[in-house]
Amino acid sequence: MGFTAGRYPLVGLIDGKRQYHIGGMGGSGTGVAVNVGRCVVNCIVGRPEDPDDYPPEYSAPSRLLDPAGHLWPES
Repeated sequence: MGFTAGRYPLVGLIDGKRQYHIGGMGGSGTGVAVNVGRCVVNCIVGRPEDPDDYPPEYSAPSRLLDPAGHLWPES
């Protein structure tokens, strides 16, 4: 199964422009695919008022691609 070391999935913008990544669901991808899709669409169309079940602090691909530049959650 594909999952990250921190057990949080990777959901979000991967290139800073138009490419989104969804992965690392640890086997639950099929069960949450609709919810993940909704979150990504909300990001694309700019609907911040809708709940985001995959906040960037935890789920952004930048936490693996650029750990030094990632905005980590406050402790």
